Amino acid sequence: MEMGLCFENDGEADCNAVLKALQPIFQEQGMTETVHNWEDHGYLVTYIKKNGSFANLRIHPHGLVLVDLQSYNDDMKGRQEVDQLLNKVEERMKELFHGNIKRVKRLPAILRGGVIDRYWPTADGRLVEYDIDEVVYDEDSPFQNIKILHSKQFGNILILSGDVNLAESDLAYTQAIMGSGKEDYTGKEVLILGGGDGGILYEIVKLKPKMVTMVEISFDKWPVIPSNIDQMVIDGCKKHMRKTCGDVLDNLKGECYQVLIEDCIPVLKRYAKEGRMFDYVINDLTAVPISTSPEEDSTWEFLRLILDLSMKVLKQDGKYFTQVLVAGGRDGCCGKGSLCPTEPMPAGSSMTLLLAKAEPISDCGSASGIRFLKDQKLLHNSSCNQREVRICERNSSADSQVTEEGGAGHVPGTSA
Repeated sequence: MEMGLCFENDGEADCNAVLKALQPIFQEQGMTETVHNWEDHGYLVTYIKKNGSFANLRIHPHGLVLVDLQSYNDDMKGRQEVDQLLNKVEERMKELFHGNIKRVKRLPAILRGGVIDRYWPTADGRLVEYDIDEVVYDEDSPFQNIKILHSKQFGNILILSGDVNLAESDLAYTQAIMGSGKEDYTGKEVLILGGGDGGILYEIVKLKPKMVTMVEISFDKWPVIPSNIDQMVIDGCKKHMRKTCGDVLDNLKGECYQVLIEDCIPVLKRYAKEGRMFDYVINDLTAVPISTSPEEDSTWEFLRLILDLSMKVLKQDGKYFTQVLVAGGRDGCCGKGSLCPTEPMPAGSSMTLLLAKAEPISDCGSASGIRFLKDQKLLHNSSCNQREVRICERNSSADSQVTEEGGAGHVPGTSA
C-alpha cells in the first residue's frame, strides 16, 4: 500500500527547519533515517522500519514538501497507522508554517501486487482505479492478451493488451458513433472496421440494414496494434459481454451481416478494386499504432492509409464515422481509438484533409463520433462527455482550424 501527502507553501521553505520538525514523528515509529542533501536542491530523507515499511520525505527549497509512505500492511489496522502518521505530519507542518500553507493534498492509497489489478492507464497517461472485483476472462491469443473484468459500477469491461476498450455500460458510445439515432440504416450497406466486441454490429442489425460487414486491422504490417477482431476476443465477448453484443457473435454470418476475421487493409483494397461501395463506413479500430519510424510506419501514414481506403469504398453521398481523442486531452468512455495522435503531422502530408474549419453540432452521449460526407465535409459531431473532441473538416491546408469540445462522462479508459 502506498500513500502520499503534498504540501505547497507560499514562498521558500527552510529545508533544515522542516526536517527537524518532522524527524521526531518518524523516529517515534522506530524508523531508521538516512539524509541526502544538496546545496541548492533541498533534502531527500528516507525512513525505514524493521517490517519493511518505508517513507520518503522530499523537501524542496522553493516550498514544496512531499511525503510518500509504503506499507506492507493492507489490513484496517495498517491503514489506520498510516493515516495517523500522515495526520501528525500534516498537523506539524501547519504548526511550523503558522497556517501559511497554500495547499495540502493527500493522495489515496495505491495497492500494489493485488490478486486483481484495479489500475488501468488512460490514453493520455492518467491512472484510473476501477471497482473491479472479479477476473471473468483472461486468455492470451497469438496476437494479444484478452481480459474481461467485472466492475460493480460498469459491468464487464473488455481490455486488450492493457487497452481498456469497452464496458457493458457504454451503450452511449455505440449510439454516438452510429449517429446518435439520427441515421436511417434501413436497407443500407455498412462496413465496420474493428468493433470486435460486437456492440455496433448488434445495434445496427436491429435497424434492418441490407448488409453489415465487420472486419479488423492487419496484424502483420501493424503488429503493435491491439486488435479486437480475434477469434478469442469474439469467444470471450459472446460469453461474457452479451449485454453489449447480444447474440450476433454466436455465428459469424447472419441474415444481414458477416464477420470477417482477417486483415481489413487487404479487404479494403479488394473491395476498392471490385468497386464495392458502402453507405456507411464506421471506423471503430481500437487504437492507432505506436510509431516505430518517422517514415513508412508512422502513425499518420497508418491513418492516411485507413482513411484513403475507406473513402475509396464509400459512396458519393456516404458517411464516415469514427471516434477521436485530442492529444493530451481527456478520454471518454472505455477505450476506443484516437484519430489525433501525439506526434505532429508531417508538412505536406495527404492527411491535411483532416485539418479544417469546424462547425460542431453537439449531442449528448458518452463517446464521440464524427460523420463525414464523401467529400470530407463535416456533417455532425456527437461529442463525448469527459472526452476532448477534435473536429475536422476539409477546406485547404492553408486555411485550417481545429475546434475542441469536452464534457463529463462515463468510463474513463485508454486507447493507445
